[in-house]
Amino acid sequence: MGYVSHPEGVTVQWLANSKFEIEVAWEKVPATASLTPFYDPANIRIKG
Repeated sequence: MGYVSHPEGVTVQWLANSKFEIEVAWEKVPATASLTPFYDPANIRIKG
């Protein structure tokens, strides 16, 4: 998990036109960025 920032603000368009990588154990792996949290503490996605 990581964070991104952009001087003009992070937008859906900027995320869609960008590529991201996160370094894990000295190896870069592709990452998916999202404006919504991946964490779902209420399990709404699971419960529907």
